[in-house]
Amino acid sequence: MPLAAFGITLAVIVARHLTPEAQAVLAGATCGLVASIPTSLVIVAVTGRMRSRKEDKQQPAALPGYAMPYGQPYQPPIVIQTTAAPPAQPTWTPPPAEWGTSTQRKFTEIGAGPMMGVGDLLDMEQNE
Repeated sequence: MPLAAFGITLAVIVARHLTPEAQAVLAGATCGLVASIPTSLVIVAVTGRMRSRKEDKQQPAALPGYAMPYGQPYQPPIVIQTTAAPPAQPTWTPPPAEWGTSTQRKFTEIGAGPMMGVGDLLDMEQNE
């Protein structure tokens, strides 16, 4: 009880020195924390139930040669493969030969000409 009284007194003293914006932030954080408690308890309860149901349904793993529940002997899985797998397709095919015989490409450079620097632009403005 004395610890709770100390905490409340400390909270009142600190709250007096806070700006209204800081008080609003502190109140929002406190309300969010309090609102998350019931949700957390529900999550813990649901996962506990799911875990207990899962443990109830689990059957012990059977080893070869040992009897399964209800007296059934262990049966290994049987796999039968009747045909061979189809041959793998190549992952890359080369381009057609006519692609390599194209004509020379032509490019047009936009703004091709003498390079102008900042000093040249300033000179042009002064000459105008």
